[in-house]
Order: sequence, then structure tokens, then C-alpha cells
Amino acid sequence: MSFSYNNTSDFNGRSITGGASWSKHAYGVAIDINPLQNPYISYPEEGSANILPPSSSKFFVNRNNNRPNKKQRVGMAENVIDVFARHGFIIWGGDWDTPIDYQHFEVGSYNFIHKLINQSPDSARQMFNQYVNHYNDCISKHIQKDYASKRTICINEVRQ
Repeated sequence: MSFSYNNTSDFNGRSITGGASWSKHAYGVAIDINPLQNPYISYPEEGSANILPPSSSKFFVNRNNNRPNKKQRVGMAENVIDVFARHGFIIWGGDWDTPIDYQHFEVGSYNFIHKLINQSPDSARQMFNQYVNHYNDCISKHIQKDYASKRTICINEVRQ
């Protein structure tokens, strides 16, 4: 498996994990970064956590990067959430309850993706740029809010 080698991956013609419909990776609108530092955590029926890759469990399930007398961890997705969001990847799997997918960033909803793929390339590019600009304008507009609050407001405003 690619994540065992800590490979960042984007386009991948596959179904959703545990499902039958196409993954957003199959549309080229999702990316997984540094899976060793940013594990995928699911919770099967019996309640114990399933951590992928398993080698992540020792060092990277604890997401606190500011630990006394410990060096900062590199490759943590939390450090690049805003970079991805500014370029349209506004959804981060680390915000999910189950599964928690710290490595995963994606563009909007399936509805939005289907709108994009049913356009000409120029129209799709224009629609995507409007989406990105809308998010960035929203973030700029809410200067009085802390970043997490702004991000929540703007994702809800922009997400289609």
C-alpha cells in the first residue's frame, strides 16, 4: 500500500473507502499528504480504533504539536490546512468525526464536482476560480474572528 511508504497521492481511480461510489480521488479533486504523519483512523463496530498506517499509532495519533521538551513534528497536515483551502481544497478529513482522515484534503461537494465535470474546460476553470475566490474573500472579510471560526463560516458559505 502506498501509504505504508508515506507517499502523498492525488488522482486514484478507486471507490470510496468502504463504499461503492467513486472516491473524490477518482475525479482528481482530493489529495492525501504524508500518511505516516497524518493517519486514517476508523472505528469499527466493536469500538477499537483502526489506524492506517499502523506505524502511525506510536507517534502521530496524538495531534498536539506543542509538547513540552519535545521537538515539533514535521509533515503534520494541521500546518497546511489554510494553504490547501486557499487553493480550493477547503474540506479537511481531520475535521471529520468518523473516520478521521488527517491526510485528506478535498474540493467541495459531489454536487459541485459533477457541475464542474459537465462544463467545458474553460467554463469549469472559471467556475472553480469563482469558488476559490469566494472562499478567500470570505476569509478576508471576517477579520475579527479567530481562524477556526472563519474557516467554519466560510466553508459553510462556499460549500455547494
